Amino acid sequence: MISAQRVPLLIPLLLAGFLCACKGGGGGGVASPPPPTFSIGGTVMGLAGSGLALKLNNGASLSIAASNSTFAFPTTVLNATSYDVIVASQPHSPSQLCTITNGSGAVAGANVSIAVACVNTFVRLALVANYPANTISVYAVDPRTGSLGTRVDVATGMMSQAPQTIAIHPNGRHAYVVNSFGNTVSEYTVDVQTASLMPMNPLTVITGTEPDSIIVDPSGRYAYVVNGGDSTISQFNIKADGSLTPMNPSQIPTGTNPSAVAVDPTGRFAYVVSVSGFVLQYAIGASGALTLTTQPAVSTGTSPISVVMTRNGKYVYVANSGDTISQYKIEANGAIAPMIPPMQITGTSPLSIAVDPSTRYAYVASAGEGSISQYNIDTSGALAPMTPPKVFPPNGIPTAVTIDANGLYAYVTLDISNNVAQYAISSTGTLVPMTPPTVSTGASPTSMTTVALP
Repeated sequence: MISAQRVPLLIPLLLAGFLCACKGGGGGGVASPPPPTFSIGGTVMGLAGSGLALKLNNGASLSIAASNSTFAFPTTVLNATSYDVIVASQPHSPSQLCTITNGSGAVAGANVSIAVACVNTFVRLALVANYPANTISVYAVDPRTGSLGTRVDVATGMMSQAPQTIAIHPNGRHAYVVNSFGNTVSEYTVDVQTASLMPMNPLTVITGTEPDSIIVDPSGRYAYVVNGGDSTISQFNIKADGSLTPMNPSQIPTGTNPSAVAVDPTGRFAYVVSVSGFVLQYAIGASGALTLTTQPAVSTGTSPISVVMTRNGKYVYVANSGDTISQYKIEANGAIAPMIPPMQITGTSPLSIAVDPSTRYAYVASAGEGSISQYNIDTSGALAPMTPPKVFPPNGIPTAVTIDANGLYAYVTLDISNNVAQYAISSTGTLVPMTPPTVSTGASPTSMTTVALP
């Protein structure tokens, strides 16, 4: 039995033994400090536009403002760990091309400094997909006036390919053409010197059935094709040489008869329109693969056919065959929500919608009445008709409208007459015909895009 007098003496001894036992159980001694980590940052030169974003090891985007000359990623990296910095989104207003020096490697016991250099780009080429002709018409463009010049027609592969839409890699060096009857994508290297396209090897890669539209994500690492015939999306990785390779899985199901796809400027979300009357919303994973979001579908107007996202990442517009434009705001989580009002009236049978890089103006090509509707975009993102509300290209049926990367020029493909109508965009956004107002192209043009390079 322990006497009451001895208890106060035993308590400190017992506590000391307990503490010693705890230290001994941990292996002895003080815990080792965490290993050192190092920052990844650098300098920016020549940045004048908005929207430049970088990614470190395919993580979250880091936005860089034109006023910044230095930057640093918030995430640090362990020694001997590899790092990879990419341009997630190129600047616009003005259009620029930014390249990175020392963008990848392994941390060697010191902070890593990389260099980002940006140069202005100008429209150099224009490409038109000619559906039954199985060709792409390539035009040299005068960057001072925007006028289309010398034309070269390039085959898209075997006969009956039926080229439908064209996408350009963000670096301006590669072009991808969806062939609806061929169930393929033709891939090319852009040759600015000769104003032509050089076939890659292989020339074509397989898609789903009856592909309708293709888009390249802002980082230039992934491409997505919507296939109307089997209601799927084909997913591709883009290699360093610009060639497409199927992801795993190579295809995923989507809504009935998808007709178009858009990707947000941060490369986090994709939006697919289905003729059943919905926009389907996808998250883009770290590997580029698409997965439906928790709010997968949002209603549109009747038979949506074209979708566009603004360069500031705030708004989405959908052209509906029922003579309306659905307009949406983008929430912080990437979900789209209808504006008030949710729709704007447009011309008869709209086929295509385009928005200028500054997010001030929108244009809709309507085949049914042969018009281009012109809209101002107000501070809430809603469309408001300009004065005049429409222009009517001479001869032919408008099938597509596109805007150059600097928002200076607009081009409209015209079926029946097989022409391209060319416009300058005035200071108020209205379209002003160039001289000459049209140039010839291949048979039944369906879509058009431009290539901007330094």
